[in-house]
This record gives sequence, C-alpha cells and structure tokens, in this order.
Amino acid sequence: MMMMMIRNHALVICVSEHTETVKKLASLHILNEQSQTGRLPGWRLNEVFRKNLKIALTGGYVVS
Repeated sequence: MMMMMIRNHALVICVSEHTETVKKLASLHILNEQSQTGRLPGWRLNEVFRKNLKIALTGGYVVS
C-alpha cells in the first residue's frame, strides 16, 4: 500500500513538472500547440528553433 502511494505521488510530481515545462517552452515560443479534430493535443517545435537545433547538434553543418 505504501509503495503504491509513493508511485502515485511520484507520478503527480512528474505530471506537474511536465506541465510546467511545456508551459514555459510555449511561452518562449519554442513549442507550438497543434491540435487535430478528434485527437489529443500535440506539440510541434518552432521551425526556426528546430532548424538551429539541428545545426547545433550536427556540429554546425546544415542537414537537409
């Protein structure tokens, strides 16, 4: 019983941290909410951020 309470508490913490993180990234315009009819809401990286992140992760080379 105690183990279940600990797991539930950890889940609540993870969900609240995730929600807070998504809100911060959205406020910085890094994530854009993208919803489709009849589906759960989704998120898409800002195109400029995505392009620059790809360049940074590949060592400065533009990858198509």
